[in-house]
Amino acid sequence: MEKKRKISKATVVIVITILLLALGIGFLVYSFVEMHRYQKYMMVVSYDMESPEVNNRVEVDGKSVCVTAQNLKGVEYYLCNEAHKPYIFGVKKGECIKMKFIRGNGAISNVKVYQTNKDYVYLEYESEQGNWNYYISGKDTFANIKKAVSPEGRTEPNTVLKH
Repeated sequence: MEKKRKISKATVVIVITILLLALGIGFLVYSFVEMHRYQKYMMVVSYDMESPEVNNRVEVDGKSVCVTAQNLKGVEYYLCNEAHKPYIFGVKKGECIKMKFIRGNGAISNVKVYQTNKDYVYLEYESEQGNWNYYISGKDTFANIKKAVSPEGRTEPNTVLKH
């Protein structure tokens, strides 16, 4: 006859404690990695939007526009405002603003900002430094970005390119 092994309460407590510690450590590592990715995103956006050696070209309403530094500061503000990971459900992408930033060394950043059916814009940011996809909250964020990159600009007129 075989004896059934009983699992003691102490063993159960130890196993649960180890699992909770592993989950806690995993969460801390995940948080650190995501914080590092977001900081890198902020640095890339800041460099692309503020560096005088970066040329920009924005496609809006069928026109190619070179956005002024003053208007880019507004775009940067909206792109760095309350970014969230792309885990929001029920959001459909709509109109898209495409931006291209060409650095002095030839590196290119491609940015797509999509209007959505909620109070978010969806951002796809591709650069040599990484790729980021975020939802950025704000009631009129898409309209404000579109105004800033339009030929009229938000604070001053932008240059329409003849290409």
